Amino acid sequence: MRSIALFLGAIFVIFGAFAAHGLRPILTSYEYEIFQKANLYLVVHSLAIWILSNDSHLSFIPKSKWIQYLWLFGILFFSGSLYLLTLTKWKFFGMLTPLGGILLITGWLASLYLSILKKK
Repeated sequence: MRSIALFLGAIFVIFGAFAAHGLRPILTSYEYEIFQKANLYLVVHSLAIWILSNDSHLSFIPKSKWIQYLWLFGILFFSGSLYLLTLTKWKFFGMLTPLGGILLITGWLASLYLSILKKK
């Protein structure tokens, strides 16, 4: 999972540069904002996956593969659907975004739950 997180980090930089230099002239300001939001969620959750998959001894973070998968699929559905929505203008992709958001939120809440259990 660590390699996937690092790959997603590279995608974040590539997509950021692509948006700033290639897409900026052709997207509306609203579409550009949506693309940037997708990129923000991509990098935040890539870092979260990387931290969980790392062998660090951050005792306040519960280690859980399924939380990493929740975030990975959350990224794919949330950020992926927003990227596709802005690039293709197909409204269908916007219907997938909430599913990604739910997966991301579930990952955070599961992480909170496990950290509470760990303290008991």
